[in-house]
Amino acid sequence: LLLPIKNNLGPPSSGLAFRIQDAKVEWEIGQVAAQWKEAVGKPPKAEGKGSPTVVPRPVFNAASRWLLDYLKRGERLAAELLVRGRAAGFKKTTMYQVKDELHIESRKDESFRKPRWFWRLPK
Repeated sequence: LLLPIKNNLGPPSSGLAFRIQDAKVEWEIGQVAAQWKEAVGKPPKAEGKGSPTVVPRPVFNAASRWLLDYLKRGERLAAELLVRGRAAGFKKTTMYQVKDELHIESRKDESFRKPRWFWRLPK
């Protein structure tokens, strides 16, 4: 199958299907109505920059406990949490993964010259 993954420039398009038989490409007649997600699931992520890092479960659990304990005292500045988390031995990517899994809420405060982000426990 040759299927479109993403298209921001026009209407949704269909794909094409082929088979390789006896070292020859045999195209199927007509277009395929399947979409990428239906055929193979989520699109592949590029390796390298931007690929998700797998955090070992013990590290993830420790970071979760640390963040929950820190946020029990109330809403905190996200930048402060990341700095203190790093000092406690947790990478920034780990902190964001923990935030997502625990459904930590974030809030943008634009009352300062430079907007600030705050994290808090979900209600």
